[in-house]
Amino acid sequence: MGKDAILVLQGGGALGAYECGVYKALVPHFEREGYSLSVVAGTSIGAINASVIASRYHQDKDRGVRALEDLWTQRLATPSVPFFPPLPIFDPYNAVWTDLLFGNRHLFTPYFFGWNFVAPIVWGAFTQFYDTGAMRKTLTEVFAPGGRYRGAEPRLIVTAVDVQNGLLNAFDSGEEPITIDDVMASCALPPWFPDEPLDGRHYWDGGLSSNTPLREALNALQHNTSPGGLPDEYHVFIVSLFPRESVLPRTNWEVWSRINQISFGDRTEFEEKVTDVMNSYLLFVKTALGAAQELSAASPLRKLVEQEAHKLKGQRRVGLNITRIQRQARTDELISREIDFSPAQIEALIAQGY
Repeated sequence: MGKDAILVLQGGGALGAYECGVYKALVPHFEREGYSLSVVAGTSIGAINASVIASRYHQDKDRGVRALEDLWTQRLATPSVPFFPPLPIFDPYNAVWTDLLFGNRHLFTPYFFGWNFVAPIVWGAFTQFYDTGAMRKTLTEVFAPGGRYRGAEPRLIVTAVDVQNGLLNAFDSGEEPITIDDVMASCALPPWFPDEPLDGRHYWDGGLSSNTPLREALNALQHNTSPGGLPDEYHVFIVSLFPRESVLPRTNWEVWSRINQISFGDRTEFEEKVTDVMNSYLLFVKTALGAAQELSAASPLRKLVEQEAHKLKGQRRVGLNITRIQRQARTDELISREIDFSPAQIEALIAQGY
């Protein structure tokens, strides 16, 4: 019997190249071990990666590996302008200033050039620093035909925060088609990017609320409407982009980098503990149900166990086997942060993920 897998992808700008490398390694692992990718969930850049994976999973022989790698190495990788001498020690600085000043031609471009050198006191009139028209164009080229994806497998889930009510919304292809607008909403990180209007609401980057959309993926599965129901167990693979440990920041830039690492780091430890408890309980009820069949139909204990088993089935409770793939900090991590899209950095992150 095959194994059902859930892939959960975090947001993290250029660090999303690491997810590309991880997926490149996971595909042959899935093939060897008999896994079937049932759900791929992501937020921000993870939503872009997830949308490429979902839309190419059954279309391409390699499950979309080449398409995802081409997105990163041929489109998103951006050569640096040599602001500083061409020495390796200055490469991260050249890359960061290139992205800050000129953006990324396939993702975002400056809303007004030179905002970096304008005093913050005059920023009051601006709700964005970059335009995301380039991102929409890229998604039009790499996303599902017609800009819409509706798939039962793999099920695509992307998340975004409703700006007005502050609640996290999960767009789920199991319920209605995922569109380019949904993915754009998941990537609308303020104040850098504008909010994304959608069906009369306005959305920001889902990572602001939860950068690891595991809970949202599980909630969506519990509302599964497919006639086949759910399997007894899912194998969950979480890709965590932000390292837990870091050196003490010594500059203002490094302080902001560490803030991002802490703010967007993985916080699913509680879900994992709850999962362990639920897994044990599901096994207990399943075992008790088998043993209860030896009792008479009138036995109060048999009735109680059968009622509990029926309740769990109605709640669509399933066992989870969680594997966390944690990225470790690289050299000059606090300089490059998540905005270094230089070709060398992209290639290094893909290799690290693999």
